[in-house]
Amino acid sequence: MVSLAAIREAARPAGATRPKLRVIDRKSVRASAIRRAIYICATSLVVIGLFAVAFVQAQLVEGQRELDRLRQDLDVAREQRAELVRDVDIASSPGAIVARAEDLGMVRAADPIYFTAVRELEDR
Repeated sequence: MVSLAAIREAARPAGATRPKLRVIDRKSVRASAIRRAIYICATSLVVIGLFAVAFVQAQLVEGQRELDRLRQDLDVAREQRAELVRDVDIASSPGAIVARAEDLGMVRAADPIYFTAVRELEDR
C-alpha cells in the first residue's frame, strides 16, 4: 500500500519545491492583535499629546501678547499721569494762582489781614 504523501511526492515535477505551509495559531494571532492595538493606542496618545502641547503653546503666546498690550497701556497711563502732575504743579505755582486771580478780576489787598487758626482744647 502506497501512502498519500508518497503519491503526492511522485506527482510533483522534479525540482519543484514544496510551499511552506503553517498552521495558524490563535495565540499568536491574538498576541499580534494585542500588539497592534497597543501600537495604535500609543501612537494616538503621542499625537494627542503633541496637539495638547501645541494648544498650550498657543495659549501661552496669546497670554504673552495680552501681557505686552497691558504693559504698553500701563506705559501710556504713566506718561499721562506724569503730564497731569506737571500740569498740576504749574497750575498750583504762586505765579499761576496770582495770574488766574487777576483774570477773574481780583485785586491785591492794600493791607492784608492774616488769620490765625486757634483751636480750643477740650477738657475731658
